[in-house]
Amino acid sequence: MIRKLPKKQYKGMKLDFAYETDEYYDVEIMEDTDATIRITRKAFEERKSFSFTDTLYDAHFENAEAFEYSSGEERMGVLEVNLETWSKRLRITELLVYAKHRRQGVGTKLMEHAKRIAKEKGCRQVVLETQSRNVPALDFYRKCGFRLIGLDTACYSNEDIQKKEVRLEMGWNVKTKG
Repeated sequence: MIRKLPKKQYKGMKLDFAYETDEYYDVEIMEDTDATIRITRKAFEERKSFSFTDTLYDAHFENAEAFEYSSGEERMGVLEVNLETWSKRLRITELLVYAKHRRQGVGTKLMEHAKRIAKEKGCRQVVLETQSRNVPALDFYRKCGFRLIGLDTACYSNEDIQKKEVRLEMGWNVKTKG
């Protein structure tokens, strides 16, 4: 079941993200007369673990709405979206499926919910960002129909390429009638 998490009650709720991966997407920029960007899936020398914490309803997301997917009393996943009125896009700002509920369809249900919201609000696209080393998330987003729409090689630090942590923007186009 998906239910809304009211802002007043859930603002600042911590979300702990963690994942493991054997691979990353290497971003290479060749600047000669033409600028060429090559993104290649490569293997790490050893399995890597990454984790970070985020919160719901950050102030800079003015139109945020958050939802949980639950079974009875147990929260299985959380989704936060933010309507970008200026670009007619719905941004997925948070998507977390708790580890013991992964690969059970929870993420897919939350993603379908985000797509439904985008259609209801008249958006032209659903967008999100992730890092080039978060291959499990990238594989999932691609399975859900998202495609690469952009990147930022200095979003998190001046060494994002070297750290294998390039910000990748993914997008899914809302189907319109006609």
